[in-house]
Amino acid sequence: RDVKGVVEPILLLVLAIRHLERMADHATNIGQRVIYIVTGHR
Repeated sequence: RDVKGVVEPILLLVLAIRHLERMADHATNIGQRVIYIVTGHR
């Protein structure tokens, strides 16, 4: 079984998922800041 052919796509997928999670965290932070600016409440 060719392990190299399996590892690379899985690694790329894990990295992509990690970056997507970071982008979602940033979007959440931006949303929270906008709500605070508009309403003055956290």
